[in-house]
Amino acid sequence: MSILNYDRDFPPLQAPAQARAPAPARAPVSRSQQPLFIAVVGATGVGKSAFIKQITNDTKIRIGTSLRSCTKTIEASMTMYETRQSRKYQLVLLDTPGFDDDEVSDADILEEIAAWLKLQHREGQKLSGLIYLHRITDERMGGQGYRNLQMLKALCGEESLKNVVLVTNRWEQLADKKVGEKRLNEDLLGERGFWRSLIHHQATHLPYDGTPEKATAIIDRIIDYSPTVLKIQDELAKGTALYETEAGEKVVSQIEKDLERRAKQVESLHAQVETLKQKVEDANRLLRDYEKLCDKQAKEREALNARHGQDKDRLEKRIQELTALLEKEGILGPGLEKTKPTNSSMFEGKGIPRRKNKKKKGASECVIS
Repeated sequence: MSILNYDRDFPPLQAPAQARAPAPARAPVSRSQQPLFIAVVGATGVGKSAFIKQITNDTKIRIGTSLRSCTKTIEASMTMYETRQSRKYQLVLLDTPGFDDDEVSDADILEEIAAWLKLQHREGQKLSGLIYLHRITDERMGGQGYRNLQMLKALCGEESLKNVVLVTNRWEQLADKKVGEKRLNEDLLGERGFWRSLIHHQATHLPYDGTPEKATAIIDRIIDYSPTVLKIQDELAKGTALYETEAGEKVVSQIEKDLERRAKQVESLHAQVETLKQKVEDANRLLRDYEKLCDKQAKEREALNARHGQDKDRLEKRIQELTALLEKEGILGPGLEKTKPTNSSMFEGKGIPRRKNKKKKGASECVIS
């Protein structure tokens, strides 16, 4: 497969070269004839409503400014469309909710789409084509995009993929288009790309940069296709229950996976709760041990203070006894004052002999113990 270049392969106001030659153009229709139905699909927040507003100029269309979906049900916008060859058609663009809405389940969305498609098939109306939008600014194919892509395959079936135009949008938001070209040629259209199987079944790719020229090129391509019956329409017409269709089985499978994942999450949460309980018990045990230690230290401190008081009392009593003994021996005067010693140094150097203190007979020695 040749490498695509945005400026070379998708010039403004020119039909992009594709591997599949377009089907012969149908004759122009008048206002009284049946309109052409084109469904616009893709992940939530991808820009489906903005694309439809570009074509129809419908002021009632709400365009979201965040990833929160503004489209909860299928919403139809009708316009009188004129091709670049001046052919006029009644055109109905169907804005569909994505299979990744946080507020509406995939099962509810499938039921909404299936009911509309079943009614359309009963009235003999067919889709001229489907436009699948994908942001070229996305660095990788996330879970939302992959889920919507799988549902597209299941809803259409292999036979109707030839009526699908895979549109990469938001090219105008890329600072370097080579980055987008690399993602397109490797991640989407490459040998192992996410769109490879769709291209193999004759789905085509066109870019959209937010300009009217690129938008009309996409619509003009689909107008040349022969209307088709989707696989889910055929399954429902044959009496197959919705959740036994291929699309229904994918939704059921996804629900089962979600339930299994949530069950594991609940199990993990239970394990975390048990771990937290054990940690709380361990913390409480440590707290009790700490309180016991504090009580023990408090009692030891009280005992130490009491022993200190007793030691202080004994010491004071001993001091009093010693003081009384020293006073009795004349070593200390009244009031614990020392008896003034004789300054013998005053006699030194004056030729006065120093008097030696003689020990009195019978004088007892004072022993301080």
